[in-house]
Amino acid sequence: RRIQDSSPEVFLTHEYRAWTRLIFDRYQRNFAGRSRADRDAGLLVEMVSELERLGGELNRLQGREGDEGVAEDTLERIQRNLDLYRTERLKIAEARDSGTLGEQADMLAAAANVQFEVYAQHYANKERNSRSIGRLERSLDELAVIHQRMEGLTQQGFESETNTRNIETVTRRIAFYEGELSQIKAARADTNFDALVASFGRAANQIFDQYKKMYAGEERQSRDLPPLAHLCEGLWDLAIEMDRLDRVRENDSNQHNLAVVLDHLRLYHRE
Repeated sequence: RRIQDSSPEVFLTHEYRAWTRLIFDRYQRNFAGRSRADRDAGLLVEMVSELERLGGELNRLQGREGDEGVAEDTLERIQRNLDLYRTERLKIAEARDSGTLGEQADMLAAAANVQFEVYAQHYANKERNSRSIGRLERSLDELAVIHQRMEGLTQQGFESETNTRNIETVTRRIAFYEGELSQIKAARADTNFDALVASFGRAANQIFDQYKKMYAGEERQSRDLPPLAHLCEGLWDLAIEMDRLDRVRENDSNQHNLAVVLDHLRLYHRE
């Protein structure tokens, strides 16, 4: 109540801090304790960019009366995490360069499979209006790097039918995903504001239903963890889209949906 009754600047300071915590959660889900060889380096780039944006907003609010050092503390946390994410990205690249050419080919194949799973979880058989353009663009960038590295192994004299097939598979997937990206952009262009709000709301309800079917009321030791991480990432995409709409125009339904999505995202991450 105190925060909500304070100045708009103080309220925004706490709002930005909440978003930074959600990004820290993303790192924990997607990178902490995981093998570097198949991690999505492009996701780290996105997280760095978003933290830099939030840091810039907080810098403008720092020192406002009533924030009680929240902005300063959050900026310090942002800097520590930025250092971590940038270092981790370099280590992911180093991991893919290590080992024999055969081992590097295996790591690249694993990294490509991660991107294929991203598409399967977040795009296949989903309503195009509600899909994240940014996630698919990042996946395409990552696959382009993987494709280049696979071809680089061949140029270094690595002869492998498996690597050749993998190059062909990645080539086909890139072409398919580029076509899907164009379709998503076209669908967005033909959709009005209210239809987008409704589309994001439907997508959120589908994720809530998946969670109920897979996790609610079940013994935790029997549950599979990776699908829950995908549900969290799906909610993150929707939260970002809803937040962008909120910056364009105030809409009661969208603001309500955003609050519900963020509550569920925090709940699922804790779970």
